[in-house]
Amino acid sequence: MAALSGPPPDSDRPENGSRSWIVSGMDSSTAALIATNIGVLVLALYQQWDIGTVIWIYWCQSVIIGFFQFFRILSLRHFTTDDIRVNNAPVEPTRKTQRRLAGFFAVHYGFFHFVYLVFLWMAVPLGPEALNLVFSGALLFFLNHALSFALNYRRDAERQQSLGRVVAIPYARIIPMHIAVVFSFLFLSGFGLVLFMMLKTAADTVMHIAEHAEW
Repeated sequence: MAALSGPPPDSDRPENGSRSWIVSGMDSSTAALIATNIGVLVLALYQQWDIGTVIWIYWCQSVIIGFFQFFRILSLRHFTTDDIRVNNAPVEPTRKTQRRLAGFFAVHYGFFHFVYLVFLWMAVPLGPEALNLVFSGALLFFLNHALSFALNYRRDAERQQSLGRVVAIPYARIIPMHIAVVFSFLFLSGFGLVLFMMLKTAADTVMHIAEHAEW
């Protein structure tokens, strides 16, 4: 006679930690990011933007990512510094270390984007009309990242994270986007422009999920 089956023992139940990082990183902020990228794509098609306008908007988004990451670094309450070395020596996970790394990130990330700004201004100068379009697109991304920061603030602040990883992840996040920008001459208009923006959206989404996933 078969025994009645009850709930599986604890050892057989899937634990939260076994969820994939993709599943754990999917939330409303991810949906908002995808929606924002699609919104920018629709505007680009409707208003017939050129590739230069799109690149400038993505540069603005990259700056916005760094802006909110600076405050995310400072907001962490529980963090480790095991992967950080200064003069080949470990550093203590103190508030002083946290503030110094936040300052280093702001200077380094900011200088990188300043150099990038000079390059873009020489290669793709903006006229008054294009400047308005860039402002509109950048505003959409600013609102999106502000929403993401607000939605993830408590979770990011409370869970223990590697401070070095939090400092480094914006660079990893923007690399796919800027590689696409480098090869943007292949996607000048029409279907090519749509493909370029879709690839950027995919890379942006994957890196956003990785950034906020529970590893």
